[in-house]
Amino acid sequence: MADLLAHLSPAEPVPAGHYGRPDETGVTVRRHDGMALATLIARRGAGDQLLAAAAAEGWALTDAPRLSPGPGLDGVGIAPGRWLVSAERTAPEDLIARLAALAGPAGTVCDQSAGLMILDIGGAQAAEALAKGVGIDLHPRAFPPGAAASTSVAQVALTFWRMQGEDAPCYRFAVPRSFAPAFTRWLAVSAAAFGVRFCDSIRG
Repeated sequence: MADLLAHLSPAEPVPAGHYGRPDETGVTVRRHDGMALATLIARRGAGDQLLAAAAAEGWALTDAPRLSPGPGLDGVGIAPGRWLVSAERTAPEDLIARLAALAGPAGTVCDQSAGLMILDIGGAQAAEALAKGVGIDLHPRAFPPGAAASTSVAQVALTFWRMQGEDAPCYRFAVPRSFAPAFTRWLAVSAAAFGVRFCDSIRG
C-alpha cells in the first residue's frame, strides 16, 4: 500500500474515488462542506444556568462527552462546560447569533466553521479501519450511538462521535482543516484492505 496515494498531492485532502481493495467497499467517507460549526463555552460558575437556558429552548444539552441533539443543531461535549455545536443548512452567522442569544451572559460562542472539516466515516468495516489509529474501544457496548471523544488519531487532535439512528455504524469526525490532508491519507491507507470510497462532498 506504500504507493497507494503516490499520485496525489500530500497538501490536499484525499479526493473522491475508490482506494485499496477493488472488489469491495467496506468503508465509506463523506465530507460535509459548508456546515456551520461553533464552540459554546459556559462562563465560570454559569454551567447550570447555560444548561437551563438550553433546556428552555427544547435542547437537552448534556455536560458530558456525548452527542446532545437539539432542534436544528447538535452539541457534542468536548470538555467540562464546553461543546462543539454543528448545524446543517445553516449559515455560520445564524448559528452564532442563535447560540449567543441562548447563552446570554452564561456563555461565550466562537465560530469554528472555517477551522474544521466534518467527515462521516461508515461502512461494515469502519470500526476495524479506525481501530488502527483510534485508541478507544469502538465496540458498541463501550462506544454506543451518541458517544463522543476528543482524542488524537495519527497525531492529529480531533473530536469524533458515533451517529445515532444509523443502520450501520457511522462516525462523524471534526478534523482541523490544516491537518485534513494528513488525516485523510492515514484513513485511506488504514481502510485500503477493506476497500474505501471517498464520496463526493455534500453541502451543509
